[in-house]
Amino acid sequence: MSGAIFAVLASTGETPLSAGVFPSTVSGSNTVVGAPNPVSVTATTGSTVTTAGGGQPPYAYLWQYVSGDTASITTPASADTTFSRTVTQNAFFSVTRTGVYRCRVTDALSTVVFTGNVTVETTHTAEL
Repeated sequence: MSGAIFAVLASTGETPLSAGVFPSTVSGSNTVVGAPNPVSVTATTGSTVTTAGGGQPPYAYLWQYVSGDTASITTPASADTTFSRTVTQNAFFSVTRTGVYRCRVTDALSTVVFTGNVTVETTHTAEL
């Protein structure tokens, strides 16, 4: 944290901005049966929620990709979100994709912190 921002927080009696996320792993799966080739299977995860405290409300949220397989972020500018991913292949398959995301939290004083990482895992299955 820069000295200027720390001084503002200290003079107003506020605590430093912090953020957390729960759960740290979200997963989803979907199975399609009897679909023609190519087969597209979309899986959507459960919800993950960011909590922010300290600093100067209101808080702005922005979910960000970190590494691994990419997914669509359902609500990228919200404290809570889900993720979805579509896999398309010719033939019947079962595949798991995993990626890592985090949430950037900014307060009214433009102080920025990041949550811990969230592992996003989806399993896609196409059967006869």
